[in-house]
Amino acid sequence: MEYSIKELIPQREPFLMVDELLDVAEGSGTSTFEVTKDNVLTSEGMLSEAGIIENMAQTAAAVAGYHHLKEGALCPPLGMIGELRDFVLHSYPKVGDCLRTIVSKGITACGISVVRATTYVDDAVVAESTIKIFIEEDDD
Repeated sequence: MEYSIKELIPQREPFLMVDELLDVAEGSGTSTFEVTKDNVLTSEGMLSEAGIIENMAQTAAAVAGYHHLKEGALCPPLGMIGELRDFVLHSYPKVGDCLRTIVSKGITACGISVVRATTYVDDAVVAESTIKIFIEEDDD
């Protein structure tokens, strides 16, 4: 990928929950994230639900950031989770696991995007959800 994750999203350590954006297609993208023992959202050797949700949202943000930068923006847009729907946790990722999260963008209206996210460890689905994300528009 031609951009580092820190160019694509505004989050920084200790709340950076994406290591790399692997690929981007129209309306979708895939990220990776290794669960480490010193992660602030890891407890008892496992990544919490909050960590998984943040990973999903940051993956969506990275895809949006990629598209904004490709269109000539100087920085990625700011986004906030507006609603989490149909969150299903199949299993907790463990320290050492590498998450692969795939997001697919649905409808966008009035600065709100609906995103479907699925997180895997190897080929097993660990979590899935639909997220409404509010994207702050530039005042230019």
